[in-house]
Amino acid sequence: MNVLRILNNIGICLACTIFAGCTYVSQGFPDEDRGALPNANDNFGDTTTSIVYPEQNWDASDSLWFYNTSQGSNLMDYEIFLNLEFANSDMLFRSNENLGRYRYLLQKATRDNEKALPVGWVKDSYNGKDFIGFTCAACHTTQVNYNGRGIRIDGGPAIKVSAEDHVA
Repeated sequence: MNVLRILNNIGICLACTIFAGCTYVSQGFPDEDRGALPNANDNFGDTTTSIVYPEQNWDASDSLWFYNTSQGSNLMDYEIFLNLEFANSDMLFRSNENLGRYRYLLQKATRDNEKALPVGWVKDSYNGKDFIGFTCAACHTTQVNYNGRGIRIDGGPAIKVSAEDHVA
């Protein structure tokens, strides 16, 4: 009977250790502003000077995990993506000016996003090669801009809107 109890306790301890190791916090300290980069030069005239997160029971660690955990969508070679330029220009495709034009949510460099990829863009490694891919956050994080403040909503719909466009 004691052997079964000991085995049961070992199993419980092992399960707790495994699940505790799966949290984003265990991989490093989260960036409290979640890497958010206000967009002062929005192509649509919809600028932000700060980013806030509404209370929705997601902390910084949850957001960063959602933004940076690969879903295995290996779209193209990572090095090609990092260096891809527009024809007849030195402007990188991945520049904030360009990706902001497509309304992707801009990010600063963080520990797990060293190249400052937008929300939901991620470096993924497979069979010894690096690729650029998407996470769920690319489509399911949104931002509502109001009076210069960007309100980021994790797990939301895929449309970035401006509250000023809808106020009569």
